[in-house]
Amino acid sequence: MEILPKYTFENKQELLGVFKVALMLTEIGLIFRPTSNTDVGIDGQIEYVNSAGEATGKIVAVQIKSGDSYLKENKADINNWTFYSDEKHKAYWEMYPIPVILLVYSPNNDKIFFIDARYYLKVNGLGNFKIPKENILNATNKNKLFETVGNFDEPFLEIKDVFNSMIRKHCKSTLFNLSYLDLYLQGLTNICQQTYFDISIAMDIAECRSPYVVGGEEVYTFLFEYIEFIVSQNLAEVDFGNCLIEWNERQLVPRFLATITHRGKALIAFINDIEAMYLTTMPETHLVQERFMQLTFDNYSFLRIKKAQEIQELIRKK
Repeated sequence: MEILPKYTFENKQELLGVFKVALMLTEIGLIFRPTSNTDVGIDGQIEYVNSAGEATGKIVAVQIKSGDSYLKENKADINNWTFYSDEKHKAYWEMYPIPVILLVYSPNNDKIFFIDARYYLKVNGLGNFKIPKENILNATNKNKLFETVGNFDEPFLEIKDVFNSMIRKHCKSTLFNLSYLDLYLQGLTNICQQTYFDISIAMDIAECRSPYVVGGEEVYTFLFEYIEFIVSQNLAEVDFGNCLIEWNERQLVPRFLATITHRGKALIAFINDIEAMYLTTMPETHLVQERFMQLTFDNYSFLRIKKAQEIQELIRKK
C-alpha cells in the first residue's frame, strides 16, 4: 500500500524541460515569464530584448514539452521532426492573440527545438507539426522566435529620427519615385486613426510623379521593408504574421488596415509641426489628411446579394 505520493519520471522530465528553457532564454538575453497558475496550453511568455538591451514590450507565448517521445522521425522527411498534438490545443493556439512558440526539449540531443505554432497552423491547417531540425533554440536563432512579430533588434528611434529616416528611405528604382513617408501619409484613413496599405497606394504615388512606372523585385522588396519599418518602430498595430503569410506563402505584397499607435500619432503631430514651417511655399492642402476607403460595387456584388437573399429565404421556409 502506497502511503505517500510518488514523484514520477514524467514530473521530473516536465520540470527539467521548463528549467532548460528558462536557462537558455536567460543565456541568450531574452526575458522569460513562466505561468504561475494552471495553464490550458500556454506555459509562459517571452519578451524580446534588443541589441541595445532595451525590453521592447513585444512578447510571444510559449508551450513547453519535454521528452524525446514528442519528436518523431520520418525516414521520408529527414529534415523535420513530427510533433503530434490534440485538436483542442491546435485550435487554441491558432486563435491565440499573440504568436505561440512550441518549445520541445530533447534530453537525448540536449537541445530545444521550436516552431511558431500559430503561424504554422494558419498556413498548414490543423495537421501535425513539422518542426525543422535546424530550429534549435540558441543565440543564433533567437530572432526567429519573434519572426512573426517583427524585427525589433534595432532600438526605437526618437520621433524626429523616425521622420528623417522615412524621408531618406527612398525607393532606388528611378521609375518608382516614393519614400516611406509618402506611403505612410497616403495610407492615412478613418480620421487619421488608421493606416491602410497595399500596392495600389504605392502605384498611386509613383504614377503621380512619373508617366512611366516600372515595378519589379527591387520595388516589392522596398514595399515589404516599409512594413517591417513601421512595425519595428511601432507606428501602427500591424499583424506582421499575416503579412508574412501574404509575402512568403502567397507571393503577394501584403495588404492591411491597422490602428495607429501612440508613437504613430506622435509622428503625425511632428509632421504637422514640420509642415507649419513651410506654409508659404506649399500647396493649399495638408500632409496629414485621411483618404477615403470604399469597396467597389460591381455586377458580381449585385448577383451575390441576390443569391444570398434567395438562399436565406429557402432556409427560413424549412
